[in-house]
Amino acid sequence: MSSAVVQAQYRVRTPTNYLVLTGLLFGLGFVAVAGLVWLVQHGAPEKRFDLVMYVIVCTAGAAAPFIEWFGTERYRIGGGRNLIRFFGDRIELPHARHRQPIVVMRDQLTLALSSSPRRRGTVFRLGDGTHSRTLTTMVLEDRNDTPALLADLRRYADGDSALGRDAHDHPQRTEYDDRLDRELAKLD
Repeated sequence: MSSAVVQAQYRVRTPTNYLVLTGLLFGLGFVAVAGLVWLVQHGAPEKRFDLVMYVIVCTAGAAAPFIEWFGTERYRIGGGRNLIRFFGDRIELPHARHRQPIVVMRDQLTLALSSSPRRRGTVFRLGDGTHSRTLTTMVLEDRNDTPALLADLRRYADGDSALGRDAHDHPQRTEYDDRLDRELAKLD
């Protein structure tokens, strides 16, 4: 099979609830920084303990959005929407910040899967020694693609071709299916 032919592709996007949470945290960070500025302009509280608590709370509030942003790349898709594409010799994965994909070569492919007991999907990490990317199935545009994507990742890592969602929804006919049809036709 030619390496330029797409074997399978899955649409992905940055989840809306992730964007809302990040926006809220950045709003909280803005309020925290404004609180620190107000504290400096209007003088410190008389009690040392109150001052320390104000500084700790405001610093934590200002740091929270950055901790969230840098700690959750698995939920971000560069450009908001993109594709995971399987080729004969590589997989193209969406970058967290850029539109151009991360290319992971098949001949050095490593795959790691981990399921979350809570409803956060399955986290998978693909790498080839040079590039790697961690994603979660929560980024799939259609959550019904999850079993097909995970099956294709396993197939691909084992050296088989990726099939795509349609092939997983409608299994291929086997010789046994044909034989069964012939036997049933004889009964009519």
